[in-house]
Amino acid sequence: MSSMASSQLTKLKKIKMIISGQPQICASWSFPSESIEHHHINMEDRSAGMMHDIHLFVDTRVAELVKGGICSQAAGQYLRGRLMSMAENSFLWLDMVLKHIQRGLGHRAADLVRILSNTPEDLQQAYTKYLPPIPATEVAILQSYLRLLVVSSRPLSLTEINVLTATDEEDRECTLTMTADDENAVRGSIQRALGPLVRFPQSTAQFVHSTAREFFLLLGQQPLHPLCNSHGVDPTEAHFFCARLCMTYLLDRSIPADLFDIERLDSPSLDTQSPISDRQRMDDEDMFTSLLIGEVQFLRDKESLGNERCLDIQQRYQAYDYAANNWTYHFARCGSMLDNQFLTMGLDLVSCVAGRSSNWYKYRAYQSYLQMPSFGDSSSIVLAAMFDLYKIVQVLLNSSGHLQTPQMLFPALFWAASRGSYAAVKLLLEHGVPVSSVNTRNVPLAVATRGNFKEICDLLLEASDVDPNKQDSHGKPALVLAAEADHVQILRRILLHKSICVDQADTDGRTALIAASRNGSIECVRVLRKDGRANVNCTDHKGQTSLHHASNAGYLSTLKELLSFPGLDLHVKDHAGRNAISLASQQGHLDVVRFLHHRKVDATSTDLHGRNSISWAANSIKATESIDDSKESVLEYLVRKFPDAADAPDESGWSPLAWAVDTPGYPKSVQILLCCPCVDVNQRDAGGRCLLQWAASSDMKDIAKCLLQRSDIYVNSASNDGWTALFSAASNGKMETLKLILQHKDVDVHHRDSRGMTAADWARINNHLEILDLLRSHA
Repeated sequence: MSSMASSQLTKLKKIKMIISGQPQICASWSFPSESIEHHHINMEDRSAGMMHDIHLFVDTRVAELVKGGICSQAAGQYLRGRLMSMAENSFLWLDMVLKHIQRGLGHRAADLVRILSNTPEDLQQAYTKYLPPIPATEVAILQSYLRLLVVSSRPLSLTEINVLTATDEEDRECTLTMTADDENAVRGSIQRALGPLVRFPQSTAQFVHSTAREFFLLLGQQPLHPLCNSHGVDPTEAHFFCARLCMTYLLDRSIPADLFDIERLDSPSLDTQSPISDRQRMDDEDMFTSLLIGEVQFLRDKESLGNERCLDIQQRYQAYDYAANNWTYHFARCGSMLDNQFLTMGLDLVSCVAGRSSNWYKYRAYQSYLQMPSFGDSSSIVLAAMFDLYKIVQVLLNSSGHLQTPQMLFPALFWAASRGSYAAVKLLLEHGVPVSSVNTRNVPLAVATRGNFKEICDLLLEASDVDPNKQDSHGKPALVLAAEADHVQILRRILLHKSICVDQADTDGRTALIAASRNGSIECVRVLRKDGRANVNCTDHKGQTSLHHASNAGYLSTLKELLSFPGLDLHVKDHAGRNAISLASQQGHLDVVRFLHHRKVDATSTDLHGRNSISWAANSIKATESIDDSKESVLEYLVRKFPDAADAPDESGWSPLAWAVDTPGYPKSVQILLCCPCVDVNQRDAGGRCLLQWAASSDMKDIAKCLLQRSDIYVNSASNDGWTALFSAASNGKMETLKLILQHKDVDVHHRDSRGMTAADWARINNHLEILDLLRSHA
């Protein structure tokens, strides 16, 4: 949607989306991005269009059954009619019923009557009916599959499932060389366990739909259900199971003690296949050795070495990626199931001492797109707090061997707040860890605000030593961060603090109101207006107010909200002398330009360089495009409203038309401006160059064509050195533009410049022989 809206489409485009399995969805979705503020996705009910799609699906699938010999034509007609009458069910329900019929032995209409009479009424009943029976001796295997699939943070590959569920060291060794046959065996085992409720896209195992996951979780809460013991999943037990698998794998002694040892970074991967022969490889090695340019690790970037090593680890140890990135996710959700042995394993991993305990964090730090503590700063309690391993945090805080002052524990609080680790933050605050530190720009309140962690912000704001106005490492206070990200609830909470300064600005001079206005956070603007303390005329380091920012971004609704602030100055100019309508004109926001014009904001007012709104619009592609065919563009609107300003020069003598001819050239602007009779098509700069000569020298043939179509164009207008547009095109080799000029009835091919030379002379000097021939033919 964003790319569509930003592609400057001149006609309205529509996208149809089908969203399944979310019956409680709201009536419409609104996107906050400024580029698509006016676009909404309207959610349809079970309309005729949706029913048509379901009927088409039934027709297609039944036709496949008939074609495949599953049933006769007559039976297919009966099946189609019955399914159409039951079409209020979902696509997924229909798909499961049709697959059941396809696997069955019946082929007559009577067989289909029998099958359909026992058809489950909804998805939950369908899941229960179509689950394969599992012998009691194999329930443990089924449960291992279910727990992994239900609580895994991402789809697991078949290889990962096989490796993680290996029961002993010998089995795990076998998984290191998993073949395609082994992968098919794992797929078959999971398929036999879960039947139609599982699918395998791109060699991963996934439930056929999100409701299947909810089905197994629901079974775990129904002890009287006949499938509870075999198929029910308790989320806490499942996370405990996954955490144990991941941690055991990370600490497995079959994995080298230090995967990131510099000596290992250039070790070969398991893949020994190569298109290069051994003889060729030996020749290459001899060549590099003789030239003394063999690869040396210390000359390579450390980060690139680490990333290469991560790729090598993924190839060698195929479950390492999931285990390293997700053991903390599962551990934090184990609840009361954590025992001493489990806690000991967790303490071992977060200690990050040399060896296996540090491998996972190095791997995760290299792979993470989020900022992570440096390896030297990643103490046990920092890591435990950051990943919300609150049981480990509790153990470390109570341990006599881990004595640290509250001030020393501040990094743990900061990193816990940055990841939304509520339990860890609460423990640390109860331990007396300060919320503010004078020795760092790391601000827990600011980083929690960035992440929209409302509960953590509440905890931090209740601390006696919190400074709600303190700027973070990016120079932004928490209130500004909340406003620009549209975190309304956090904004309200911060405003309640007794020490808050509502107009506290960031390093760019932007207050919370400015931040909310420039990002279209209209609800935050409303909250600040009702609060009554925000100064609507505060300016940033460019001298721009909330009005400037909302107008520049095109947020009309925000602009209307700003009008309700007492004392709003609609005519204020920034440090460059530009008012709000000038900025909106350049960005092509027609609704904002109209709104401001109706409130008497002067579009003809000039900035410090003498440019008015038309001048800025003429030099902008956005200002020449309309939202749809029925509306005019911003430039058309301005020229129609203020024709006398359409030819007003700035302090350098440049008119709006001159700015339209400026590189790279704006043909649509030229076309619009030339429709205004008062625009001078023959205007010249200080050097005497006319606009046609500018266009000819830069080969702007579309602009040259527009200029030449004006009846009052003087095609032979010469600059101070005697050059005309013909000279510029000929001298610079611009053949297409030259042809357009030569088509004009008044062009003078014999004109000579101040040196007595013609356009043909300049073409010959610059070796443009084709142009020379063309000029001679016209002469």
